[in-house]
Amino acid sequence: MEHINLPVKPIPFPDESAASLLIRSAQANGHESAHRLFTLVLDREDKFINHGDLHDQTRFDNLIKLVGFNLSHELVYPKLISTNFSDVAINDIQYPQSFFRKDGIAYCPDCIREYGYLRKIWRFIPYSVCHIHGKEIITICKKCHRETNAFRGSINYCKKCDAELPSSPSVDASKFRFLFENHIFKSQDDADQYKNLWLFIEKFTRELNTSLTPYETNEILYEMYCDHNKAANLLASSIYTKVRVKNPHDFLDWINLQFSLPTSFINPLLHELINREELNDLQTYIQADISKKQAAELLRISPKKLNTYIEKEIVVWPTTTSREAKAPLDILKKANADIHQSKAFFKPRKLALPNEYTDFPTAGDELMINTEYVRSLCKHNWLKTEELLVEGQFRKVILKQDLIDFDTQYVLVGTLAKELEVNSTNLAEKLKSIDIEPIAGPSIDGLLTTLFRRSDLEKISKEMINGIKVYKTNAGRKPNGSRTQAQDVKTSVSVPEASQLLQLSQQKVATLVRKGILKRDNCEKVKIFITLESVTFLKHQINRTDLISIDGACKLIGCTKQWLYINIINKEVLPIYDYKYWTLMSLSDAQRMMDIRDTHFTSYEASKFLGRHRTHINNLKNRGQIIPCHAPFDTEKKLDLYPIDDINFLRLKEKFGMAAER
Repeated sequence: MEHINLPVKPIPFPDESAASLLIRSAQANGHESAHRLFTLVLDREDKFINHGDLHDQTRFDNLIKLVGFNLSHELVYPKLISTNFSDVAINDIQYPQSFFRKDGIAYCPDCIREYGYLRKIWRFIPYSVCHIHGKEIITICKKCHRETNAFRGSINYCKKCDAELPSSPSVDASKFRFLFENHIFKSQDDADQYKNLWLFIEKFTRELNTSLTPYETNEILYEMYCDHNKAANLLASSIYTKVRVKNPHDFLDWINLQFSLPTSFINPLLHELINREELNDLQTYIQADISKKQAAELLRISPKKLNTYIEKEIVVWPTTTSREAKAPLDILKKANADIHQSKAFFKPRKLALPNEYTDFPTAGDELMINTEYVRSLCKHNWLKTEELLVEGQFRKVILKQDLIDFDTQYVLVGTLAKELEVNSTNLAEKLKSIDIEPIAGPSIDGLLTTLFRRSDLEKISKEMINGIKVYKTNAGRKPNGSRTQAQDVKTSVSVPEASQLLQLSQQKVATLVRKGILKRDNCEKVKIFITLESVTFLKHQINRTDLISIDGACKLIGCTKQWLYINIINKEVLPIYDYKYWTLMSLSDAQRMMDIRDTHFTSYEASKFLGRHRTHINNLKNRGQIIPCHAPFDTEKKLDLYPIDDINFLRLKEKFGMAAER
C-alpha cells in the first residue's frame, strides 16, 4: 500500500472528530472530497473510505498514517470492545451505540463558521443544543433538505447542492445545560436513568410511527426530572400533533413493560391522552386490535405459550382467513382467571407444592438463572429431583435444602457476574487466566453454562476481574494476522475441508464423526471442526498398500462377499479394519486365505460336496468320525477346515464302501 505525505497537514483540535480532520485535510490540499484524498493510497477495490474507518480509533490511525499523520490524541470515542455494537464511553460514562450518529453529519452552524471544524461530541445524539451558541444541532442542509455528507470537501459547504450551510434559529439552552450537567454525564447511574427515559420516549413514538427531534425529546426529559404532570402534558401535546392514540390505557401498559416508569408520570400521561381523544365513548379505548406477538408481550408469555392457551381455549382468539388474525384487547381481559392476576397482565399460575419443595422457575429465581439452566443442572445430576403427584400429575421438583446446599457450594458464571457486578462475557476465560478452572460446562460435561466451586472464588473481587486485560478467548473478532497464524499451526479442519480430503460427501463425514471414526475438536464451541490428526490417520489407512478392500479380497481369494463375512469377518478369524465406508483387511491375510481355500473345505462346502445336508459334516465331527483342522492364524479354532483330499476319500468311501483305499 502506497504512503504519501500531504503538503499541508492541519493540526487536530483537542475536541475535533475524525471526519472533521479528513475534511479539513482534503480542503487544505485542494481535493474535492475526503474520498478523493485517499484514491491513490487505499489498497481496496472501491478505493473509498467508509464510516467504519471513522468510528474505530485503530482503523482511523491506520488510515491517517497513509497520508503522513501521527496523532498525539484520540479523535474517536473509545469502545468497550472492538465490535460494531459495543457501548461507547464519553469521559468514562458508557452509552449504547444507538445513542451515536455517523461522524461528520451533525453540526452547529455558528461553530463551523467561527472555529472551522466539527466537534466529536456532535456524534452523541442527545447533545441537541450547542452549549456555546445556544443553537440546535442539525444534520441536514436547510437549502436542499438532504443529510450532510460526512466526506465532503469543505466543513461549512453542502456537497449535494454546493451551498454554504445556513445558520439556524436560537433555542432555549438552559434546559439542556441542566440535563448535561446533572444527569447525562454526571455519573454512570445518572446516565443509566437518563438512557432509560430516552429509550422510553423513543419506543413510545416509534410504536406510533412518528418521531421527535433530539431537542424535543430533551425538553420532555427535562420536565420528567422536574414535573411529571408537565412532562406528560408536553409529551401528549407533541404526539397529538402527529398521530392519534386509540387505546391509551393498554398502549401505555404495553410500552412501559420494559421501562417500569413511576405511576406519578404514567397516570398523568394516560389522563392527558384520554382528554385529548376526540371520541367521548370510553369503550373505544379497549377496541384496538392487536397481533399475537403484541398479545404475548402484554401477557408476559412466549408466543408459543399463547398458542397453547388458545388451543386449550383459555384465551379465545378469533379465526379469520387472513394471514395474521388480530383480536381486541377486551378478549384478553376476559381470559381464564387461572392465568392472570390483574386486568392487564397474565401470568402462569404457580404450583401448590409442600413447603419443603420448589419448582424449576422458582429455583431459577433463587439462583438468578434461566429456568433452562436449572433443567440442565438437574439433567447432569448437579441438582437432585424428585417426582411428586401435584394436582393430578407427576411433576419433577427440587428439595429446598438441596437448592440451598448447591448455592452454598457452587455458582454459575452468570450468577457470579451479577454478584460481582461485572460483565459475564468472557468471565470464565478471565478466571481461567488466573488458574481458576470450572468444574462443569459446555466443553466439559455438556452443561449449558459454566459452573465453579465457591471455595475457588473466595478471593475474587470486582476490581480483580476488571483488572484482567490479557486472557485467552475464542470470542470476539480475531486480530489481524490470526488467520495466517492459525494456518501455520493448523490442528483441525472444517467438515467441507474434511469432505474434500477424504472425497466423501459432507453427510458421510458427519456420520464418521458420529461413529467416532473421526474425532471432533472440542476446542471449537460453535462450529463442528474435526481434528486434523484423525483425518490424516484415516486417509493414511485407506491408502495403505498392505491393506486390501473386501471386494478386492473376494476376487483374490475366489469367494463371494457372503462367504467372507460368514466364515472370516463375523467369526473374527482375521483382523478387519472397519471404517464404515471402507472395510479393509491385510493383503497378506487375504493371500493366506487364498492358499487355504485351494486345499481345504469349510464344513458347509464339504457337506455340499458330499451331496448331503449342510449339517452332515458337523454331525460326523461330533461322532468323532472326522477331525477338522485349523489355520495357523486361527488360534481360537473358530473356523473348522477339512482337507479336500480327506473329503474326497470320504465321498469314495460312502459310495463304494470300506473297499475304498487312499
